[in-house]
Amino acid sequence: MNRNGLLVALILTIMGLFSNNLYAAQVLFSPELRLSEEYTDNLFLTYQDTEADFITTAGLGLDLQILGQTSGLELIYNPSYSAFTDNPDMDYWRYYARGRAWKDFKRTRLELVNDYLETEDPRDPSEDFTPDDLTAAPLIDLDLTSRGRNRYRRNATTLSLTNQFGANDSIYLAMQHGYRENLDIVIGEPVSDYTFWQPSGEAGYWATRRLGVELEGYYSVRDYEYFTDRNELNAAIRFLYAFNSALSSFVEGRYTYLDYAGSRNSDYEIYSPLAGFRYQFEQEANISVAVGYYIQDYKAPYRENEEGLHVDSEIYKRWRFSQNHITLVGGSGYEIEDMGTQDLGLNLYYTMRMEIDHDFSRRVTGSIFGGYLHDDYVNENRIDKTITAGAQLSCQAFSWMNIDLRYEYTDLISDAELEQYTENSVILIFTLGPAIPYRWSQ
Repeated sequence: MNRNGLLVALILTIMGLFSNNLYAAQVLFSPELRLSEEYTDNLFLTYQDTEADFITTAGLGLDLQILGQTSGLELIYNPSYSAFTDNPDMDYWRYYARGRAWKDFKRTRLELVNDYLETEDPRDPSEDFTPDDLTAAPLIDLDLTSRGRNRYRRNATTLSLTNQFGANDSIYLAMQHGYRENLDIVIGEPVSDYTFWQPSGEAGYWATRRLGVELEGYYSVRDYEYFTDRNELNAAIRFLYAFNSALSSFVEGRYTYLDYAGSRNSDYEIYSPLAGFRYQFEQEANISVAVGYYIQDYKAPYRENEEGLHVDSEIYKRWRFSQNHITLVGGSGYEIEDMGTQDLGLNLYYTMRMEIDHDFSRRVTGSIFGGYLHDDYVNENRIDKTITAGAQLSCQAFSWMNIDLRYEYTDLISDAELEQYTENSVILIFTLGPAIPYRWSQ
C-alpha cells in the first residue's frame, strides 16, 4: 500500500467510528485570508556572503471541525504562495494540511493525526494543536541542521490509543509513519530522503499510594534513500516513591540501541542510570530533574566509547498577573540527532526559553521572548549554541482583522564553522476572517 492509500485507510477507519454520532454533530468552519511581508538579512542561513530579501506571502487558512458527543473530526488546509523580491526563481507554493480524528470510549481515546508540510524553509514546523502544553513538540518539528532554500515535503501519521484505567494509572500505545522527500535536488549534495515506522508506548501504574512504576519506549525503523538504513530502540523504566500528592522521587534506567544496516562497526548501545525528583507545583507548573551517567558502547573494537554525567530535566512554569504573563520552559537530556539532513549521533542538549506577555488593551497585546539551546554532539566533537530573541506586537484592528508585527534574532555558534549563521527577520502579518466560526448543528 502506498503512502496516500495508507492514510486514506486510516482516516476511513476513524470516520467509521465517528459516523455513529454524526446525527448529533456540530459543524464549525473557520476560513481565513493571510497576507504577510517578511524581511530577512540571511535568506540562505549562511556563515558568510549573506543575502537579504523580502518575501511576500498570500494564503488561505481553512479549518473544518465536526464535533460529536464522543468523537470528532478536524481538517485543516493552509495553501500559500511566496514571492521573493530578489530571487524570483524561488517563488513557490507552500502547503500545510492536517487531518485529525478521535473517538472516545468509556476510559479510552482512539486518535489519528496526520500532518503534511511542503515548503522551502527548513525551519517550518507543523502547527501545534495543543498550544497550552508548551512542552509538547509539533508532529513535524523544525530541522536545525538544514540550510539553504531547497523545497521538500514531510508527512507524519500517528494512530494512538490512550486508556485511563485508574486515578493515576494509564497506558498509551501509538504507531507512527512518516517520510521526508526532497523536491529540489542539488548536484553534489547528498539526498536526505527517508521513510520510517515507529511503534511506541508509555504506561504508568501505582501499586500503592506511595509506590509507582512507569515504562516508556519506541522502536524506529528507518529506510534512507542514500544514507545507511538504521533501526533504533529506546526504552526506559522508572520506579517512583511519592512523598505527597505533589512531590515524588524516582530512579530510572534508560537503554538505547542503534543498529546500522550492513555496518556493525557503527552500531552502539547507550546505558544510562538516573535518579531525581518531580514536583507538581500547580496546574500550570511542574519540574522534573534527574542526574545520571551515560555510557555509549560501540560494537567496533577500534571506536572509543563515550561516557559522562548528564542531566535529564523538564521545567515548565507560567505566572499570571493582572495584565502580564510570564512563561518559562526548559529541558535537557540526550537524543540521537539523525532525523534531519545530517547524522550527528549522540546529542546532549540543554534548552531554556522565557516569554513575557503584556496586555496593553483589550485589542492590543505584546510580548518579548528569548531562548538558548546548547547541543553537544559528543561523537562529532562539536558543540552548537543557538541564541534566539525577539518581540511581537498584535492588534485586533477590527473584529475580522488581526495585525501582527514580529521581530526575531537568531545566532547559531558552532565548532563546525560553516554551520554558523546569524539572522535578523521582521514579518508583518494581516489575518482576515470571521470573528467566530460559522456554525451548523445536525
